[in-house]
Amino acid sequence: MKKKYLIRFIIFLIILSLMIVAILNSSEKTQYMNTLDYKIELSENSEMTITETWDMYINRTNTIFRNIKLSEKYGNVEDVNVIDLSTGKNLNQIYTEEYHVPTDSFYALQVDSNKFEIAWGTGLENNFGRKKYQITYKISNIINRYTDCQEWYWQLLGKGENTVPVYKVTGKVILPKGVENIDNLRVWGHGQINGNIEKTDNREINFEVNKLNPGAMLELRVVTTEQIFNVQNENNLYEYQNLDRIIQEETDWANDANNQAKNTRIIFVIIGVIYLFFIVKYIIRIIRYIRINKKENDGIIKRRIKYYRDIPRENESTPNEACYLYNYNKKSLSNSSVQYNMVSATILDLCLKKIISLREQNKKIYIKILNRQPQGLKADEMGIFKILRAVGKNNEEFEIDELNKYAKKEYYKYSTCINNTVNFARNNLYRIKLINKREENEYAKCSNAKLREKMLLTVYIVFVVIAICMYIPVFKLEAARSLGISLQSNLVFYMLGILPIIILKVCSLRLQSKIKNKIVVLTQEGADEKAKWKGLANYMKDFSMIDEKEVPELVIWEKYLVYATAFGIADKAIEQMKAKYPKVFVEENWDNSKMLNEYPIINFVSNPIYVTYHGFNPISNINSNIKSAYQISMTEIAAHSSSSGSGGGGGFSGGGGRWRWPEAGMGGR
Repeated sequence: MKKKYLIRFIIFLIILSLMIVAILNSSEKTQYMNTLDYKIELSENSEMTITETWDMYINRTNTIFRNIKLSEKYGNVEDVNVIDLSTGKNLNQIYTEEYHVPTDSFYALQVDSNKFEIAWGTGLENNFGRKKYQITYKISNIINRYTDCQEWYWQLLGKGENTVPVYKVTGKVILPKGVENIDNLRVWGHGQINGNIEKTDNREINFEVNKLNPGAMLELRVVTTEQIFNVQNENNLYEYQNLDRIIQEETDWANDANNQAKNTRIIFVIIGVIYLFFIVKYIIRIIRYIRINKKENDGIIKRRIKYYRDIPRENESTPNEACYLYNYNKKSLSNSSVQYNMVSATILDLCLKKIISLREQNKKIYIKILNRQPQGLKADEMGIFKILRAVGKNNEEFEIDELNKYAKKEYYKYSTCINNTVNFARNNLYRIKLINKREENEYAKCSNAKLREKMLLTVYIVFVVIAICMYIPVFKLEAARSLGISLQSNLVFYMLGILPIIILKVCSLRLQSKIKNKIVVLTQEGADEKAKWKGLANYMKDFSMIDEKEVPELVIWEKYLVYATAFGIADKAIEQMKAKYPKVFVEENWDNSKMLNEYPIINFVSNPIYVTYHGFNPISNINSNIKSAYQISMTEIAAHSSSSGSGGGGGFSGGGGRWRWPEAGMGGR
């Protein structure tokens, strides 16, 4: 046993190693950030110095870039510096734009009329590694002054422009001096609603966002009613009051964010209710299975009736119901396993009822409709009759081979009718409570419980391994890019969360595999009737060996032959009838008109004129035609189917984005 698990573990390690090698060798140029930290220092003369610290994983990427959108409203990007914190090196600045920047170098240039780009070489064009960089730059004229307030409104990351997932964003905004009254300082953040921004004191604001998805926006807004900035640029001077409008705008955005958060909470409550539902469901199911498992058997008395002479429910049962119950063994039968005998038996039964006639000539069977509007037929019999009536239009006699042509032309109608014959018989057995449909479904589940248990555990273990592997940097990178940062980072939590349900489900499946033989599928009435049908079949097969004083009349044997066809023992039943009625099989004793009128079934299956042909069997001939017609219809179906707030701080709102400057795109090449 230990050796078996050791081999499995070794195979798993080999597969995992191959996966890592494959990802390293074939994955695209990708990056993700562990942390992104901002230090934003605002000066009294309306300048801003931003220091960004990037802690990131880089895969097969030569150059990392940072884009900043330019605007006439604000000053140029100046005093750019890039430090590789992994090595402590200040990168060497070059002054020409390069698609692939040399290792340990960077450029900071205006690359078109409205975009400034900072790009640096990583040295990881063919490798995978973790790097930490610090980017510093300065921008002037970043404060807007109104008659009632001053505002700093800045977009750090543009919506849809950043392609790098970030696991944690942190930062601080430092004012040039503290406000005298902290209530005069108002702060807001926009972007993902899981962000948070707070006033640490009267001079410093901190913000944080966890699991920032690629493309998500991040912007900050700081408003003070105290004059702490010296704003000289005319593009930033506005001679009107704006505080009330800002507060109203932020309040509207905050309300939208609160509604979104409320909807999210409702979704989580619904998920929680569903979770509890499954927990309770499986607990109740386990308790039920334990009770069933304590029983010695299914509680049904199994009566063995060796021979039974009468036809069960003679005036109610159909050959189709008899065929289904005779072959039934706790599990719903497939249509193909019983339909040929069912349809053949129904055709004989319609002949017995003189609704149709059957005739043989030159090894061919002919059918004629005698009554086009019969009364009293059940749904399973009526379906077969409708097909025969459709083929034998205008009361014309037709060869049974015509069914093949009809099945080819009316393939869907034919196959549906044949399938419904089985379904109608099955449903009627449910209706008269000979088969318990709910328990039948339970038995089917029990029959494949072991397989389902193995599949469930295999899938769960695979996902757990995948979730754990996602903490390996190379897998983490690919998963964050492919699945999204939220799913990637929380998959282990999700797998642990559903573990109780998995445990209960496995316990349920194991109990199911134990109680299979204790599930009651046939009711007591159903078990009794099945025993009678089995006894009747034995009676027809062994009649010549039974010492009976009374011999059933030929009219009874006609009914027997219908059910013998349903059971697939017609040949044996005919042999037994021949042993007791030898004269019937002698041509000299055959009264053709009498036999045809009084015993149409016996006339059809045992007329000596028919059986003189070597190897000809009327019932087998019907069976073969029924089988071929159904196969033709299914072939045609397959062929035709294939063609056809107040500003006091708190959570981020989802609004903002009105002043979309600067773009803060991050990426690599």
